[in-house]
Amino acid sequence: MLLLETIDILIQTNDKQQDECPYDLDISWHAALQLQNCFGGIYLAPIVLAVSVLCLEGHLSTKSETVRRVGLLLPFSAMYLAWSGQSDGTLYVRVVEQVTQQFASPLWLTVTLAVYVFTCAVIRRVRNSEIALSTSLVLLAFLEPAAAGFPGFANPSSIHLLLAAGIQVWAGWKRRSSVKVLAGGLCCVVMARSLVPVDEEFLRDVSSWYLTLAAILFVGLRMNDSFAQFLRHVAAWLLMVTCLAVPMSSEVGLPKLDSLQMAMHMVGTSAASLLLAWRTRLVQFQTAAILNTGATTLAGSIRLVQILLRLPGGKGILWAIGGLIWLAMAAIISARKARATVSPQPPPSDTPGLAAPEV
Repeated sequence: MLLLETIDILIQTNDKQQDECPYDLDISWHAALQLQNCFGGIYLAPIVLAVSVLCLEGHLSTKSETVRRVGLLLPFSAMYLAWSGQSDGTLYVRVVEQVTQQFASPLWLTVTLAVYVFTCAVIRRVRNSEIALSTSLVLLAFLEPAAAGFPGFANPSSIHLLLAAGIQVWAGWKRRSSVKVLAGGLCCVVMARSLVPVDEEFLRDVSSWYLTLAAILFVGLRMNDSFAQFLRHVAAWLLMVTCLAVPMSSEVGLPKLDSLQMAMHMVGTSAASLLLAWRTRLVQFQTAAILNTGATTLAGSIRLVQILLRLPGGKGILWAIGGLIWLAMAAIISARKARATVSPQPPPSDTPGLAAPEV
């Protein structure tokens, strides 16, 4: 009966619009019945995930790299299908809202299922599946079960970030890949940043900067591939930026530090640069040590001059110190000149002299 009534409605609609369009029977049933379409990506996401599982299993049998890549990329396509199409006020949006109220958001469910798919792929030893698993865990860390999208980077889940970091460090250390080890270290940096209170913005930024620098230094010095060698140059450059940017903190948009904080920062960075230059004997760290030590010495000298000028009779003390410095420099130059002009005595010759001829 329902089918007959539906056909009758279609015939009546076709009679009303016959003069305007002779092909009304080609329209969809939703348009004929004036219903809203509730079809969307959430209905395709489970099918795409199932096809991904089939591709990964097919790769284990056929050893096809194309099938493996498709199997690893399809879950991310399913995430996009579950996330897209939720901005319009249609019936599909109301269906998504009902699913979210009853269970969780379709995006969160899809990412969770993708984590299970990639976990099975890692257990089955599919190549590079740990990268996809870590990426899914990072995405899941920034998702909430009731969120239709990514809320932001304020409060990610520390457990998921720690798992992603552990997987990347394990895989990178096993395969001697500095890229994967650095990715795991950066996940640890994001996790540590999330543990700092949100209102402590300066502390969050400073800790993130120093932990990132430590991660780059560790990976660059412990690994030996080409990317690790590049990281050594990056670390040396970051050390110079870290030390030289502090005196100009207000000009570059950073919070202004007091004198004690600035001194501790510059002295600590210079000491770290000197230690790295001594231990590694690398040119980039030696250059960083020279520049950082020179900048720290110059900044300390300027600060000492400012303090002396504020004291009673400070100008005379400053002139006396300057005179002693010039005197010491003149003595050093004179000593070097005297050492250079003194010619060493030739060593005594052991060759016996010629005997005088007999008469």
